[in-house]
Parts: sequence; structure tokens; C-alpha cells
Amino acid sequence: MRDDKVTIAKGIGILLMVAAHAGIPDMVNRFIVMFHMPLFFFMSGYCFKEKYLLPSPITFINKRIKGLYVPFVKWSLLFLLLHNVFYYLNIYNGEYGFKGEVSYLYSWKEYVIRCIRIMLGLHGQEQLLGGYWFLPQLLYASIIGFFTIKYVRNLYTGTAIMLGLSIVISFFDLRMPFWGIRSLTFFSTVFFLTGYLYKKKYNNWNKGYLSVLFAVIVAVGSVWCYTSMLSFTTDKMLPYAVCAICGTVMTLNISQYIASKESWIKNLLVYVGNNTLTVLTWHFLCF
Repeated sequence: MRDDKVTIAKGIGILLMVAAHAGIPDMVNRFIVMFHMPLFFFMSGYCFKEKYLLPSPITFINKRIKGLYVPFVKWSLLFLLLHNVFYYLNIYNGEYGFKGEVSYLYSWKEYVIRCIRIMLGLHGQEQLLGGYWFLPQLLYASIIGFFTIKYVRNLYTGTAIMLGLSIVISFFDLRMPFWGIRSLTFFSTVFFLTGYLYKKKYNNWNKGYLSVLFAVIVAVGSVWCYTSMLSFTTDKMLPYAVCAICGTVMTLNISQYIASKESWIKNLLVYVGNNTLTVLTWHFLCF
């Protein structure tokens, strides 16, 4: 049975992502960015079911491949196929692009190279699928998180190890070539494990005053140590993690309140929460 609270939290998270990409006022954007993407890794860990620990790891990995790898490849290849069409329609062009990265017409060789990158390396997706960085990172974080939960007795220790790894890898700017496994991957795993721990140990942190406190912490953090999942520096990782977890729990508490009241807002957010991948896939093209 689906938990409306979880679905609503995902719906709020994806709407916040769209708002952040839409060019909302800077102060609001900074507040949102402090937690809106960690929320999804957290919720994935929150929803992790212990029944996957009993059979072989293949069961869980297959589930993650079907839910993350397959959509990534399917939609990335479709948008790749349409690249030159989008160029002729002036959706892409040679003068403007994301962060100054302009576009050009692909040759057959370029198509083949990008196809290999997408299918084997889980990167190289089109600019219109910029948000798809999230899918491979969630795939890696879920698998690493699975083995941490399965084999590390003390999950606080396991989470601390993942955080330590992410900090060290960030400091030395290490990465695994081609697959994009880097500090972000282990940092994402921290949020996955935190979500699992929260569900098991702290699921009663749904008091109104705590949500207000968490909102204040995020607001202060957005001024004092503003960063994001894709731009963090080593010195900001710890305060960002605190803000991200506070913002996520705040959102979860708001979601629980909304889920307890029958209203059109609840129905809307449940619908959006059930279609987060659709929103992630199409929102840039809609813009």
C-alpha cells in the first residue's frame, strides 16, 4: 500500500525542482536548492524495504536497473535521436546554451559516440535532460546503500564512512572515469542511508515546532553556506548535509499534514508525486 505522505513529499520535491529551474527570485531559490535534490535520495532510503536484504543482491539490483537505468537509457536515446530535429527547430542553436555550452548538428559518428556513453557510461545525455544526472547517481547510491545496510552492523558507522569517503574524494577531486562515480555518488549515499535511518529511528519527528526550527536552519544555511548537490565544495559538505536533512524532514512533516486532510491539494500532489519521472523528463522542453 502506497504511503501518501511519501508520494506527496516527492510531489513537493519535484515542484520545487521545477521552480528552482524556472528562475524564481534568488532568495527563494537558494532556500529550495539547500534540500530539494537530497530529498529524493533520502526518500529512496526511507522507502527501502528490508525484504530485499534476504535474497541475493541481484533481486534489488534488477529492480533498480528497471526503475532507473532503463528510463535513463530510453529517454536519453530518444532525446539524442531528436537532437538535430531540435536544432532545426531552433530549440538548440549555436549561440545560446546551458552555461554557455552551445549546440551543433550531430554527425553519425557523434550519434554513435553519444549512444555508447549513454548506454554504457550513463552520461552524455542531452541538455534538455540535464536533470537526468540524478538517475545514475541514485542507481549507484542505492546499490552502495544496499550493501552498507546489508553488511555494516552499525548504520551510523556506515553513514559516517560514506560521508568521510565523500569528503576525502571531494578534497582530492577523485573520480572513476567514464561512469561518473565521484564524491557526489557517496554524498548521495549518505542521504539514502539517512532516509533509511530516519524511517527506523526518528519517524516521530513530525512536531510543528521542529518543522519551524528546521526551516530556520535551512534559511540560515542558504545565506551562510549556500551550495547545491552539483556545486558543493569540500568545506561546505557538512553544513549542507545538515540543511538538506532538515529541509527534507520539514517537507516530510508538511506532507504528513497534507496527507491527513482530504483536499484538491492532496490529490494534486499525489498525482504529481506519482509522475515525478515524467516531470523530470519534460520540464526543460516545456520551458
